[in-house]
Amino acid sequence: MTALAGTDAALRERARRVIPGGMWGHLNAARLPQGYPQFFARGDGGHVTDVDGRDYVDLMCSWGPVVLGHHDPVVEEAAARQAALGDCLNGPAPVMVELAERLVDRIA
Repeated sequence: MTALAGTDAALRERARRVIPGGMWGHLNAARLPQGYPQFFARGDGGHVTDVDGRDYVDLMCSWGPVVLGHHDPVVEEAAARQAALGDCLNGPAPVMVELAERLVDRIA
């Protein structure tokens, strides 16, 4: 498979020139074994693909936020519905209160 957006090695080199340390925080793979991927091109379900075209099972769930997998159709539809209403408003949308109420109902 060909590289999707450049090679990981090339992207690391470019990042070192413009980002302190080449990457921020816990995502910095510089000290990990050679070949450990730093840059990813896509995710589908429980799998991710690095920029060199190698596929992996995403055992980290992207560090937790995608417990339903990448591109879950229900989540994608809900996000698109909300984005159509506005994605950067001057205050929170009613959905914030609705979510908080649902969370409290589950805990209480």
